[in-house]
Amino acid sequence: MQPRQHELRELLPGTLGGLALATRRGAAHLAGIGHVGGLHTAQRYGAAYMRELGRKGAHERWRRARQPRTVEEHATGQLIAVYRRVCYRRPRSRARRPQPVFILLWEPEQD
Repeated sequence: MQPRQHELRELLPGTLGGLALATRRGAAHLAGIGHVGGLHTAQRYGAAYMRELGRKGAHERWRRARQPRTVEEHATGQLIAVYRRVCYRRPRSRARRPQPVFILLWEPEQD
């Protein structure tokens, strides 16, 4: 069973959400909400908390980017292929980020 995505207008009749809100109020309004929200968080918890939050987020992104994982490729509801994504750093490479290597694990047989 597929998960059902709810629209804001279904849950709160008479309210605007998403693209309708951006169209009516403008992008500046949404940017202002994000800016004020960030200021309130910084005022409530302090600068040290915000720095620690950023450090943890960067470490988590670094960790997840370098973990091998299995990737399933779908098209129109059909499984096309299964790959294993492995991070690989070339020898004597000065690149900051390792390049992902995709190893084909399964592909449907061609008739």
